[in-house]
Amino acid sequence: QAQWVANAYLLLLGALVLVGGALGDRYGRRRVFLAGVVVFTLASVACGLAPTAELLIAGRAAQGIGAALLTPASLAILGSSFGDKERGQAVGAWAGFGALTAAIGPVLGGWLVDAVSWRAIFLINVPLAAAAIALTLKAVPESRDPDAGPLDLVGAALAAGGLAGVTWALTDAPARGFGDPAVLAGLIGGLLALAGFVVWEART
Repeated sequence: QAQWVANAYLLLLGALVLVGGALGDRYGRRRVFLAGVVVFTLASVACGLAPTAELLIAGRAAQGIGAALLTPASLAILGSSFGDKERGQAVGAWAGFGALTAAIGPVLGGWLVDAVSWRAIFLINVPLAAAAIALTLKAVPESRDPDAGPLDLVGAALAAGGLAGVTWALTDAPARGFGDPAVLAGLIGGLLALAGFVVWEART
């Protein structure tokens, strides 16, 4: 259960991040970013209040869905909001801040667990999300890709299914063993779906 508390998030993020990027291009990056922040925040509240490990894992999976929407949209917003000269600096700051929070996050999380509760590491996202929403509504213009075609549902399903299968198999392999039928099925099925994705995109 502890393993899946961490990996449920990564599974959904990895499986749906391509879909999140495509949604932002077609329907508006700011709109999709805000939707992702809302989903992530509601899922964080659900995690912070979860009475059982199973509900905590489900909340983490929902967090992964929100992150798959907001992560590609945040980078795309930078690309569309800055000119050629400023864009490199903006992306560099985005990457640097991400690295900084990745370093600070475990330390802050450990302190919150010791000083308050493990639930605080999820509930702290609520004020941060409120600030992000307010700043986005005030300062971020809407943008989309004018050349974006209709959403490729078949390609999205193949990519999400392939990434989910491979991610799940590699996650469970240490506990089950690579010879386990379920692990092999997930790995082979995921690789076949990814190969199908490449073939489908080449044809369409």
